[in-house]
Amino acid sequence: MKLPYRIGYLLTVVWFIFIIYGLSNYDSDSEGMKVGIVLFITFAGLVIFPAFYIIVYLYYAYLRKQQK
Repeated sequence: MKLPYRIGYLLTVVWFIFIIYGLSNYDSDSEGMKVGIVLFITFAGLVIFPAFYIIVYLYYAYLRKQQK
């Protein structure tokens, strides 16, 4: 059970670093589309990561229930 959570934590940290980097390093005059991409990835991460952790939790709860 530790491996999926470690992978999730790693992806969450990379996602967070990308958001911080993307929002702090764009020029509003020449890169107007970049902020839209960063905001989309921010929203996608806010939806995908909680869903990932819930699915992993439910999967391992199901496996534990099957073993009993």
